[in-house]
Amino acid sequence: MKNLDTPDSPIFETNGRGELEPSSFGLTKRERACIDLRIPESGDAELDALIEKARLQEVAAKFAQSLLAHGNGADDNLMNEAIGTADGFLYCLRERTDG
Repeated sequence: MKNLDTPDSPIFETNGRGELEPSSFGLTKRERACIDLRIPESGDAELDALIEKARLQEVAAKFAQSLLAHGNGADDNLMNEAIGTADGFLYCLRERTDG
């Protein structure tokens, strides 16, 4: 087993012989790193989809802040513009890192 696939924060309990044994594993180090770094490469499709969604929301919020800071004003199309820009940005980023 690779180090990245070992438990991030295992919980140990005492067995009947008084020895410590892992009783709960939780996330692996890989899953924890992917969540923290917003990199959808955990190997778990559901977790990767959630990471991608969080990443899109984070980038869209930053683009919205940028649009507001540069005087584009807040209107009904601001978030749509920010989300569209974030989608395009993340698509280009994926192309560069995957290709």
